Amino acid sequence: YLLLMENIPQGICAMIFLRYEGGSLVVTVLSLAIPAVQIGLTLLLYSRVRAEVAPYFGRRLRALVSAGDQLMAQRLWREADFEFDKELFKQALPFMRSKEIGAERYDDIIQLWKERWSFSNLGLMEEQPSLEAFCDGFADAQWQWLAMDLSHNKLRDAGAKTLATAVSSLKQIQDMSLNLEMSDLGMEGAGALASAIGILENMQKLSVNLKSNKLGDVGARALATAVSKLKKMEDLSVNVEMSDLGEEGALSLLEALRATRPAASQLELGGCAIGKGAVALARALRSGEVSCRVTHPVVEMLLREGFKDEEAGKLELGLSSKEDLGPLCQALPLLRLREVELGLADLELGEEGALSLLEALRATRPAATQLDLGDCDIGKGAVALARAEVRGHVAHPVVEFLVKLEDDEFKELEEERRLELDLTGPGLGSRHGVGLALGSRLNLYGSDERWFRRLFEPLCRALQAQLLPQLRELLLGLGDLGDAFGDDQARALAPGLQQQKELQRLVLDLYRTSLGDAGATAVVESVRQLPQLTKLTVDLENNKLSEKEQKKLRAAFHALPVAEKRIRL
Repeated sequence: YLLLMENIPQGICAMIFLRYEGGSLVVTVLSLAIPAVQIGLTLLLYSRVRAEVAPYFGRRLRALVSAGDQLMAQRLWREADFEFDKELFKQALPFMRSKEIGAERYDDIIQLWKERWSFSNLGLMEEQPSLEAFCDGFADAQWQWLAMDLSHNKLRDAGAKTLATAVSSLKQIQDMSLNLEMSDLGMEGAGALASAIGILENMQKLSVNLKSNKLGDVGARALATAVSKLKKMEDLSVNVEMSDLGEEGALSLLEALRATRPAASQLELGGCAIGKGAVALARALRSGEVSCRVTHPVVEMLLREGFKDEEAGKLELGLSSKEDLGPLCQALPLLRLREVELGLADLELGEEGALSLLEALRATRPAATQLDLGDCDIGKGAVALARAEVRGHVAHPVVEFLVKLEDDEFKELEEERRLELDLTGPGLGSRHGVGLALGSRLNLYGSDERWFRRLFEPLCRALQAQLLPQLRELLLGLGDLGDAFGDDQARALAPGLQQQKELQRLVLDLYRTSLGDAGATAVVESVRQLPQLTKLTVDLENNKLSEKEQKKLRAAFHALPVAEKRIRL
């Protein structure tokens, strides 16, 4: 065609020139004869020359693929114009394959594409004739084995139907591997391909990769129906990850496994929200009803030792990897559990993880819950867990501290942003005249020091990390703690105090502790950072403060820009 486009206008121009301008007749005849001979020889020899170069293209492409030279293979593919020259591709295709070996035919070029890179890199697409040419070779084949990788292309449903027609002709096939990952297949294409597979009665080993397509439950059900018909199946592998499968699709595939019961099987369902299908699969695998390797985070979670009694309503599980938290939170709402015991101390749960776990427990609603969260920072998740209607115990210092607050105290904390705590035991605030009135607020019976050590650290952490609402009033009773409260504890409290930028009233009872000069200085410096403070009461009587430090503190307190202040030294 290019020769015609080039030479016909040239000949016409030569005749016009001879007609109007004159000139040598011989030159004119030669101007017409040479392109005519070119065109004639091209039409006569083109098919023969193409037949001669087809083996070269086939062998060369096979060699480039074997060497892993993707760039040169793509260049050769385009130079040969395989995308559009169906006949040349058909002629070259036999030279891309190896010879017959016994009753089996091994397709090297396809296998190498599978190992090296996808067929799509060579331009295979639904609308291109090369796919039809490729599939034409299936019609008369008596293959017993075929491995084909057409992944990462744009076959779409039309291409899948073309492939399905070719696959359905392989009546003798016993071992087949199809990789159609990311091929834009939908439910219609998957259904056509499944129907073709379902009539291959001699199939013993089947591997189908349909990852990242749009099968949905309809496509999965069609594939499951086809697999159920293959009664000679011994080895089955199905990959439908990220293919929009739901609960119904997972249950259909489970029924296919029950129907065929292959000796070896693998089912990859990652990235699919299969709901209670995960529970059904896990129970079937745990009971030995089916034998299969299932890759799905929720199914894998349900197969752990801790879930062995889940059907009886009990769960006892310990996790050490944060990656397991998501599957756990997905699994819990699917089960009917009465007792849940989770050891998550090594997990570094974090705020988001704590909130996710709480939502899962709310959906599960067990009668008894035991959570060991260690002492990691879970941010506002501590407040949510403390307020949640979860029956049981949460082992986490901040949560345990917040749980001690009564409902009216929580309400006061959230609505009025007021926190009044006595960490020393009942009645001490009124006894020392600091105006704390904490005895009726928080009765921590038992050893004062024991309760202090249990709650003081989480309180400091909650204040410093701003886990609580910004306080307007803070009344804190730490008196009579003796050696339990010294400079180290004062320095631990100070960063949390200075974070309360909206604090208007502060009362600190530090009567009869081991507070020294350094600790007192830390407290004063933290108070300096409270710009909205208008009322301040501090009791530092009977501490280990030098006279020099007392004078210094008194001067520092008097210098504070606070309207109402009272200090006892």
